[in-house]
Amino acid sequence: YEVTFVVNPGQLEITPITDEIKIIANSNTQVYNGEVLSDDGYKVEGRLPEGYEVVAVVEGSQTDVGSTENKVTSYKIVDADGNDVTDKFTNVTTVNGTLTVTPKPVTVILTGNSGKFVYDGEEKSVTSYTTQISDPNYSEDNFTYSGTAEAKGTEVGKYDLVLDQSALTNNNPNYEVTFVVNPGQLEITPIT
Repeated sequence: YEVTFVVNPGQLEITPITDEIKIIANSNTQVYNGEVLSDDGYKVEGRLPEGYEVVAVVEGSQTDVGSTENKVTSYKIVDADGNDVTDKFTNVTTVNGTLTVTPKPVTVILTGNSGKFVYDGEEKSVTSYTTQISDPNYSEDNFTYSGTAEAKGTEVGKYDLVLDQSALTNNNPNYEVTFVVNPGQLEITPIT
């Protein structure tokens, strides 16, 4: 017998992993406090081989009221030995999150000034108001009152100093302001 051996080479093909891997940056919200809101967290959706992990960098910040993107700025996939194997994955997507700062509630109470005078035939008046603010970081510089704040009279009686709530304007968008107005009063009493 004459035996002829034919050897056909085999082939080993290693293909990239095509399963979808999704890196999702965290979203976060806080009420305005003057501090920077940031969140470098993320989660990974999809199937990675045993011992593999995603290492991502997430960047974003928001201080004042509003929103901004929290972006996945870079990532890599490492195997159990810490080797960068990112190029072995062909279906990796990133999803940015959102950082949102909402207005801080504050209450501003304006109370008209009061005064008491004995009648003397001359016109008397009280003007202006006092202010109470529920948050020490919000000041009178943060709002405008464009109305009148005066009560005047000559004759014996009571005259209200009425403040116009619609004339109050919040000028700081980091706060959601509730304005409360209380009247003041001018009182002119009889000569005793």
